[in-house]
Amino acid sequence: MAAPTELSVLLRLYSGKQKSPTVLVQDFCDYIQKYARHYLQEVPDLVMYLDDTINTVLRMLEDLERSGKVILSSDSKGRKLVYVPQYFIDRIVQRFKDIDVKIDRPYPLATELPGNFPQSYIKPVYITSDFAEMLERGDRTNAYLCQLIFPDETPPILYPGSISPEKLLEVALSKIRLFLSKDESRDYIQKRMMIANPGKELSIKNSLEQFQTRPSESLSALKHSGDIYLFWNSLCSFIRQDYAKKTEKTAEEVALIQSVFITEYLNNHYKSKAQQNLQRQTALKNLELCFHKAPYFFDRDTIARFTDSRGVPLLGQYKSNDLEEFIKEKSGEANPDRLPDLLVFRTDDGRRYFVMKEKVLPLVIRLCNDGRKVIKDTIIREWYQLFTSYHQEPAMKNSPDFEKKVEMHCKKLAPVLHALL
Repeated sequence: MAAPTELSVLLRLYSGKQKSPTVLVQDFCDYIQKYARHYLQEVPDLVMYLDDTINTVLRMLEDLERSGKVILSSDSKGRKLVYVPQYFIDRIVQRFKDIDVKIDRPYPLATELPGNFPQSYIKPVYITSDFAEMLERGDRTNAYLCQLIFPDETPPILYPGSISPEKLLEVALSKIRLFLSKDESRDYIQKRMMIANPGKELSIKNSLEQFQTRPSESLSALKHSGDIYLFWNSLCSFIRQDYAKKTEKTAEEVALIQSVFITEYLNNHYKSKAQQNLQRQTALKNLELCFHKAPYFFDRDTIARFTDSRGVPLLGQYKSNDLEEFIKEKSGEANPDRLPDLLVFRTDDGRRYFVMKEKVLPLVIRLCNDGRKVIKDTIIREWYQLFTSYHQEPAMKNSPDFEKKVEMHCKKLAPVLHALL
């Protein structure tokens, strides 16, 4: 891996080595010169730091300050200083690595940051509204810190933007698992849960056993919600109730309450997601059933207005892209090598219709019956007018011309039938 040349990266590395967010610009320039000479053959671009180092670095630092990445100042002796907020972000990243190794270490708190830490580097995340949404969105980067804010007076957690809510959930579950393994905590919580949920004693016992002995299975079960939702809802509620009574909490107890909040809100999120997915699957089944109902052929606008048995629009129970994927799959766009379930045809005016393949024959028969009388009556009227004026036309005498005349009227009077044929 090539040696880095970007000044912001070098400054971050240097502040880390110095174990301080504030460094003397002159000392940093001395470091840059030594660094550039050492790696010059490997990375020729470092030559820019060897000519007029102090002014080159100052110009770059001023650019970084304008972009909000550093803060320049001077000390009482007039020496230039540079403050590196990324230093604290790197420390928080390391804290979470330490927690992975030793789970009883507390979460980093907002109170651990100095008062002069730029607020632009902190992104507030409210657990009640923002946290679960970040599972599907949000960039994973160490360019800023997230401050996870709880609904009560529980101290907010600081975590780097590179850590996902899912990773925080894993940490939270590990902390709850540690709590249950101490003293008689598991027996106490299990007893309370069994009293509150009569008839589910075995289920509670098995769920606790799975949680403590098979962590990955327990996490997977939580994400897929179902019956496990009630277990987690009950477990988190009892732990939170017990510690809510305490006015003075240890760092370990604070971390436990924070973990309970994280688990509780993501448990609710996964439950809601499971319900939405069930509603979506049901709506897609109803969508397919709608294609089997008269009149059997539908354009896109009509499909978008399909409703369920209660009259509730299906679009809304699933998303527009779900509808697009359904049509793409059923019409064979996803697999062009087989006859699709949903056939597509266009009328001469360019309108696009969809019909299930098993409904094509019944539809053609019905449209033939409906169109036959209209076309027949139209031709009879035309020929009556011709006869009364003592005229004839070729279609009266030979089949090919008659068939062309019928097709012309079919195209005009029964465009859907004409398109299908």
